[in-house]
Amino acid sequence: MLITDQDPALKIAVENVMPNTRHRFCMWHIMMKLAQKLPISLRENVELTSMIHEVVWSDFDEPDDFEKKWTQVLDEYDLQDHTWFADMFSKRSYWIPAYFRELSMSGLFRTTSLSESENSFFRKYLNRTSNLAAFYIHFESAMDTQRQTYKQLCMVDQTTAPQLQTDIPLEQHAAIIYTRKKFLEVQIEIVEAVNRCCIKTMDIDEEQHRYAIDDRSNGVFNVVLTISEDTITCSCKHFVKSGLPCRHMFSVMRNIGLKEIPSKYIVHRWLKVASSAILSCFNTKSPHKSLMAEAFRCGGIAEGDEALTDSLLEHLRLWADTHSKDVPEPSSAAGKEKMFEMFYGSKPPSLVTIHPPDAVKTKGSGKRLKSRFEIETEKAKKPRRRCKKCGRLVRHDSRNCGKVVEEDSENE
Repeated sequence: MLITDQDPALKIAVENVMPNTRHRFCMWHIMMKLAQKLPISLRENVELTSMIHEVVWSDFDEPDDFEKKWTQVLDEYDLQDHTWFADMFSKRSYWIPAYFRELSMSGLFRTTSLSESENSFFRKYLNRTSNLAAFYIHFESAMDTQRQTYKQLCMVDQTTAPQLQTDIPLEQHAAIIYTRKKFLEVQIEIVEAVNRCCIKTMDIDEEQHRYAIDDRSNGVFNVVLTISEDTITCSCKHFVKSGLPCRHMFSVMRNIGLKEIPSKYIVHRWLKVASSAILSCFNTKSPHKSLMAEAFRCGGIAEGDEALTDSLLEHLRLWADTHSKDVPEPSSAAGKEKMFEMFYGSKPPSLVTIHPPDAVKTKGSGKRLKSRFEIETEKAKKPRRRCKKCGRLVRHDSRNCGKVVEEDSENE
């Protein structure tokens, strides 16, 4: 699956180059345009905006359900012939979750927020003027920061226990196996299964147990327990999309007396043991990094003990005095040049024949064109002043009074 904005050229390119890839539009970028696309008379209608968000962001609706609700909202507010809504409805299979219910989305990716957050993170360490060596150094610093954060989260998982909200064994088992972030997501489903879900009907035979689970928040969903295959499937398809059991599946597990989540419904990537395996990959260090790690470890051991600290300091100073005579002190320029040579793996050539290309104006460069909504918002922030021609407190002057006086009257 690939998530992009609504670039028409990119849409064609994806279809031609990656025909087996499911292409999605970023829902966040589309819904951000909602306020400026609505008619002026409806832009302040909070109820309409809330209804549209409820219809669009639902994870439980089938395509038929979505189309029915969408039509009802547009009929109620007389928006059937609105150009933007008609265009978005024609492209509904590219951005509405109802059309991706069968697709495993590794955590319900519906927007480009993950990419944007990574861009924001790396901008703190990198800039476009960095050469290759500087890029490598700053990139390593950024990765060290992420790895340190990861280690802290793993330590929290290993040394603390989350607060439970129910007394059922399924929640206790989830708290033991899942990482803290994923457990909080699973906990919501377990609590909802206890507080808001009940078995409406149940049909049992030798092969299957069929349950109709009444979810007070979202309607009725069908859960099928197949005895021969030992599987539980739900019509909401939450497990298919996110890799986490849904509240309806937990209702059935609770009803049949399961005390642990079945292994086939535990995705390895969400487990604490998976975190430990990844963490071991971070421990491969260069000799210099290993040296620095050992130095910090020794400092931590000696911390708080004055005798040990003095002993460690004496050994370090003795080692430095012994070996500093054998190493000439380089100039700052020579040291920087040597560092670059180490990263590049070679000395700079005497003659440079390849230069950066000349800057050209390409798509996406230059100043972004502002929408009418943004222009109107900026104009609204400007203070009013009295026009000498019409004598009113407005945002124009006598030079363009006749051109904009009617527009100002309409806006007021």
